[in-house]
Amino acid sequence: MAFSGTFPANANTVTMKSGFQIEGRVADVASVSNTGVQLTNKPDVSIKSIYVIDDGMRRVFVSERQVANNVPREDKLETLRIDFNKPPPIGQGRMVASVGTILNVTPFDDFGRRVFSIAGPQGRLDIIQGITEINSRYVKVEGLQSRNPYTWDMRIPTSSIDRDVLTKVMMRQIDGKDADQRLKLFRLYTEAERYRDASVELQRLIADFKEMKRLGIHMQTLSQLRSNRLVKEIERLKDSGQHQYVYQLLQNFKTEGVAAETLLKVRDMVSEYESGNKQRLRALALLDQHLGELKSAELKADVNPIITEIKDELNVHTLTRMASYLRLADDPGLTVQQKLSLAISAWLLGGDNAMENMAETAGLCKARPLVYEYLQSPHPHIRERAVQQLQGLEGVGPENLSAMLKLIKPENTLDGARKIKEGLYEVTLPGPQGEADITYFVQLPPEYTPHRKYPCIVTLHGGGTSPELQLDFWAGGWNQATGRRVGQAGRHGYIVIAPAWTKEHQRSYEFSFREHACTLFSLRDALHRLSIDTDRVFLSGHSIGGDAAWDIGLAHPDLWAGVIPIVASARKYVSRYWPNGKGLPLYFVTADMDAGRAAENAREWDRYLTRAGFDCTVVEYRGRCHESFQDEIQNLFRWMNVQERDFARSEFSVVTMRDWDNFFWFLEVDGLPAQSIVPPAVWPRAKVTEAPLEAEVFRASPQSERNTVALKRCKANNITVYLSPDWVDFNKPVQVTLRGRRLKVGDPDIGVILEDVRTRGDRLHPFWAKAE
Repeated sequence: MAFSGTFPANANTVTMKSGFQIEGRVADVASVSNTGVQLTNKPDVSIKSIYVIDDGMRRVFVSERQVANNVPREDKLETLRIDFNKPPPIGQGRMVASVGTILNVTPFDDFGRRVFSIAGPQGRLDIIQGITEINSRYVKVEGLQSRNPYTWDMRIPTSSIDRDVLTKVMMRQIDGKDADQRLKLFRLYTEAERYRDASVELQRLIADFKEMKRLGIHMQTLSQLRSNRLVKEIERLKDSGQHQYVYQLLQNFKTEGVAAETLLKVRDMVSEYESGNKQRLRALALLDQHLGELKSAELKADVNPIITEIKDELNVHTLTRMASYLRLADDPGLTVQQKLSLAISAWLLGGDNAMENMAETAGLCKARPLVYEYLQSPHPHIRERAVQQLQGLEGVGPENLSAMLKLIKPENTLDGARKIKEGLYEVTLPGPQGEADITYFVQLPPEYTPHRKYPCIVTLHGGGTSPELQLDFWAGGWNQATGRRVGQAGRHGYIVIAPAWTKEHQRSYEFSFREHACTLFSLRDALHRLSIDTDRVFLSGHSIGGDAAWDIGLAHPDLWAGVIPIVASARKYVSRYWPNGKGLPLYFVTADMDAGRAAENAREWDRYLTRAGFDCTVVEYRGRCHESFQDEIQNLFRWMNVQERDFARSEFSVVTMRDWDNFFWFLEVDGLPAQSIVPPAVWPRAKVTEAPLEAEVFRASPQSERNTVALKRCKANNITVYLSPDWVDFNKPVQVTLRGRRLKVGDPDIGVILEDVRTRGDRLHPFWAKAE
């Protein structure tokens, strides 16, 4: 066995324009297929536009155009490496070029060996593997010498192996009576930031070697590192909306031996919660006082239901709405009506829209039940009546209605869904005409409340697996003791939706309307039931679910903050829809031994990585095959946490080849040219050209009065352009043109707003008007 401190030889941090960071050795390549590149600290002078960042376990490909910093190339990071169990010499073992179906993988024994069983051309193939290198980032596992050896270099995260297994394996390779070698086990756990495991090893080291008692001072350092990590985790949970749990952790935070700076952070957070609670209690008392001082019995009857609601639902998520009310509650220049108007209007419209005019506020109180009536009713005549009544209320215009829609709780709930466990539901809804009902599963994060907007993951399972397994991947398994999941979705505050999108025994993605409908109808139904941040919805999938995510993501790029295909294949429409990926963040996870899948996809990835305006990340695991890649989950959330949908983009240029791929941002078309439409059942069809759709917005500004939406390319029998303040200024004349011809533009209309929210479910970006 040998110890060295040479990995990685050139570890740098690459920062993307999104803020996402990747560490490793950097090289320039011209294509994703150049995986055999020699990494050096000398930049390649040839013209290449792709960076590959190698951390020893993964190769991460990104576009040079999307990198924010000047990438340094000096050697600057060293870490401990432990080598043992020699593989067969190069040339002796048969090379494993790709891996088929995984049949079984045994646990590592005390010598770091295991049997990896796969389906080979002649049946089951058992390959003996062994750990040959351990460092703080990954464990290298290779084919070992045997009667029929195989050359196979696989990398798995060190964090994925339990301390008991890892320690037993390493203790077999070192002299347990050598204090210096034992010390390096402690160093390894420390560098891996496994501080609890490092503490255990240090305690054992001190107990076994008297001369090592001097290292006892490091126990305090490890304790401080654990405390720092706990504070960061508390801050993360706080950001994800789990305030009850956070306050409990803060109250039970152990202060002994903790640095003053860390304690100050803890005390500041406790003080923030206590101050917020005092503000809440003050607001409740003031509401009672001011409502009691209100003389008009009629007005009191109008506002009392909202006051009751405020008192019942005022909490850490909604307290900011009361800022103006609390600041001006003691102002002698305001009447009781004006003060109550500030509180009620802020509750209905948000703190920035608080108003003193009680007549308008009373109108808003009457408006909200009518808004719910419209959104909930399946009957057109009831919806039309609600619009007519809303139009007669003071203070109810497009601007205030849009502000109200951002804050109202979803009009439907999960009451009719089947509750499986805490926060886990099964929902069934009608499918498209002639199709079966659609079922999806949804996992809510801990302490879910409709008063907070949550990011959301829509995830599609692979063939032969299930929606429930997708929930396990993103949200983790169940902890019976706590009654909650222990995975990353809850930790980061994400809602996870898993549609049951496949037919029985389905083994490939069919690119069909039914599959699109299962995915999009599930999301749309959830938008009407749950408080989802529509600017932070991610589409993901594994295997054939990844194929579906890739296709559906490109077919509807305006819906997603990002698309994450895992071990997916680029087929059929994907290769024709590639222009639709411009501006859509894409994150692919693949493996270099997944039956040639990476090579199959290289052309599409190269398109994304070498063209301007595309934001693509391709992560390739070394020596791995067709797996779920739970190893990547932390990186996936780091990436998602910095992504947000670019909904109000000023231009887009997309293509379509299916009738149902007919809505992009503000443009909806029907009756596309027949020569451009290819149903999945007749794919491929010769001599077919995609139908292009291109639009650009010229916003009004002090320098320009254009205020125009221009459709540059759009051939269809029916064209509708939807308008909102995201694109145009309704205080100035608005123009919509189609190749120079003006379309008729309607005025902002609360009926258009409500119908848009009822159908699309996007309460953050409702359309106000339309042109046809």
